[in-house]
Amino acid sequence: MSSAVTRNTNADFDTDFGYDSGGWLNRVTGPGLPAYGAVYGFAADSDLVSQIARKSDASTTVASTIRSFESTRDLITSIENKWGATSVSKFEYTNDALGRRTSVTVSGSAFNTTGTTGFDLYTYNDRNELASAKRYTGRTLENPTNPVYTRHFGYDYDPIGNRESYQIGQRTRGNYAYAEQAECLILCETLHCQQGDSW
Repeated sequence: MSSAVTRNTNADFDTDFGYDSGGWLNRVTGPGLPAYGAVYGFAADSDLVSQIARKSDASTTVASTIRSFESTRDLITSIENKWGATSVSKFEYTNDALGRRTSVTVSGSAFNTTGTTGFDLYTYNDRNELASAKRYTGRTLENPTNPVYTRHFGYDYDPIGNRESYQIGQRTRGNYAYAEQAECLILCETLHCQQGDSW
């Protein structure tokens, strides 16, 4: 008994890549993308991708992602996701002199629910470990006055960087316990696990 193998020539998974005169990737077409594909743009004098536009034709953008960066460091200052001309989500960041993210402000139609809009402020200890992350409503980073306590988190660490305790909002601080089992560290939240349990 013989059998034959036939090849489907529809090329459902065919992907094509386009490049500009400098050899930079500037367009991808293929499955999961609109008819014209995704078009890439770069920050000036940089290899950092600043925009990805998903297009149905050369002049019609269906959706896009736009990034901006600090002028002297390759740190992101904002990311915006758009459907057509509508801003669905935008994240605006600030960074300190050490390159640590100190805040993010969120906006867009995806953040219309109460408690999801506003900004987060981050602080660090002297070993650059995240000490707190706190959400506030509004857009005045310099004077946060409307806390969203369900989005307030605080952390403490032991001398070798293991997280020892945490706090959510104004609740009692919880502790972490570590036990060496099978040559690896197993983390157990003492608020949620019984002694000897692991996950």
